[in-house]
Parts: sequence; C-alpha cells; structure tokens
Amino acid sequence: MRLRTIQIYLTVALVVAIAAGCAGWQGTMDTPQERYVLAASLYNAEYDRYLVDVARPGLLDPEKDALREKRKVLVRADEVLKIYESYIEIGQSPPADQAKALEEIINLLTRMAIERMVK
Repeated sequence: MRLRTIQIYLTVALVVAIAAGCAGWQGTMDTPQERYVLAASLYNAEYDRYLVDVARPGLLDPEKDALREKRKVLVRADEVLKIYESYIEIGQSPPADQAKALEEIINLLTRMAIERMVK
C-alpha cells in the first residue's frame, strides 16, 4: 500500500514537471535541431519500452491491441523524424507542415509516456 502511494506521488510530480516543461518549451526550443533531439529522445524511450512490452510472455488480447496501436504511432513517428532530420542535415529549416507534424509527434509520445507511468 505504501509503495503504491509513493508511486502515485511520483507520477503526479512527474506530470507536473512535464507540464511545467511544456509551458517553457517555446522559449527553450528555438531551433529545429533542439526540437528534433527532443522528439528523437522521446521516440527512443517509447521504442525501447515497446520492445520490452512485446517480449513479455502471456500478453492478453487487450494488451496486444494496445501494442499494435503503439506500433502504428511509432512507425508514423519514425517517418516524421526521418523527414525532419533530412531538412536539418542539409541545413534548411523544415517547412511549417513538417514542424507541425513533429510537434504532434512530440505531444503524442509525451502523452504515451505519461499514460504508461500512470498505469
């Protein structure tokens, strides 16, 4: 019981810290490279977690369905990251639609990380 209470407090503290960080991103995430690094870090963390989850024996059907959905998100994120990275590599600023797609991926991966921590 005590461990569960500690987990809840830590999760709430993490969510608050992430929310506070999100509020400050506009001032600290000025360059496309910084946005890319953030998105790539989130992607790598969620991909690693996905590999751990898929390897678990005895998954139930709802868990398998959730992992299939997570895979779709990760595939989409990988596509967006590769396109965004190609602009950075040639020294161009990514177009607005690519910047928006990357921001959506950042938000989605952040939400996935928070949901995983709350469970």
